Amino acid sequence: MTALMRRRAMMAAKEQGGGGLPDAFQQVEWISPAAGNQPYINTGIIANAAEYHMTAKYLNTKFEDAYGLGARLGDGSNTQCCFFGRYKANSEWAWGDWFYGPGASQEDIHIADAVFQNGSQVITVDGTTRTYSRTGDFNGTLPFFVFCRNQGNGNIGMHAHGMRYYYLQMRLDGVLVRDYIPCYRKSDGEIGMYDFVSNRFFTNAGSGTFEKGNDV
Repeated sequence: MTALMRRRAMMAAKEQGGGGLPDAFQQVEWISPAAGNQPYINTGIIANAAEYHMTAKYLNTKFEDAYGLGARLGDGSNTQCCFFGRYKANSEWAWGDWFYGPGASQEDIHIADAVFQNGSQVITVDGTTRTYSRTGDFNGTLPFFVFCRNQGNGNIGMHAHGMRYYYLQMRLDGVLVRDYIPCYRKSDGEIGMYDFVSNRFFTNAGSGTFEKGNDV
């Protein structure tokens, strides 16, 4: 079994409720920002690496100008490293800017795997792969936010209203740093994402609330 096959088998087990969540939490199909709100998750992972490898299953937002995961450089410039979502009539940017899957239309569910590094970007969405050769390092000072772009100074941008995450994995320089599954805390119903790397429950760091899918 290849590494990709093992990863897909593990993700399938999690989606079926075999992810091994602590008893205090209930896995759900997905989480999404509630309409009219701007909730997001602060991953705590600084966008400062030679290689970024992000894997996710998600329902794309129907709105343009939206990112599912992103951060600006943090130096006051507009340079940014962002993944998943929609921007400007399906424009495709490979590095330091924006990711949009080949053939990925609005409000479709996609499985995406993106590896970005200086001079080499490989993006696979639903089994279709594209390669780019955008050059330039991205050594930022801000952490990635889920469902938006971290602008810095407490600000966010490009909020992904209506987007749903079924799972999200983040690797920096080949190391798995976040392995998120959507869930809620049974004691109070708080919705968020549980990370199997840090064994932590990440809740809303923004305004409003999340919505959730059915229990898994």
